Amino acid sequence: MEKHKYPTTTLSNGLRVANFSFPHPFHFVDGSVLPACSEERCLWLSMDPDEDNSVSPCGRWTDIRIDFKLTSQVISQLVAMQKDPEIDIILAPRVLRDALCDADALPVYIDKVRTVRVSDRVKKLTHIDRFCV
Repeated sequence: MEKHKYPTTTLSNGLRVANFSFPHPFHFVDGSVLPACSEERCLWLSMDPDEDNSVSPCGRWTDIRIDFKLTSQVISQLVAMQKDPEIDIILAPRVLRDALCDADALPVYIDKVRTVRVSDRVKKLTHIDRFCV
């Protein structure tokens, strides 16, 4: 697999899901596994942080408010995956989903991006038919 290609799997209900940039696999309740992205892909699709720092009143720590901005690589990959007819759902980090909501203009409408809905926290299993938007 090329280093920037996204991993995919087909769930037992027929949904075809892709991993946008997670460095770990997803294990689903039906036994399906969505492989991890390569380290190169994860780094390539890192978003730009925008931090607002303030020192705590006691001065012993720093509080950080952080937002992430979409990069050109992230946008181009989202567009490519959105246009891929073989993909039903793009699993992406919550910060990417939030950044999409704040994005002013994208070249195409992006409606395949979801985050996982965990079914079992202890066994680390993910639903196959419930996703967060």
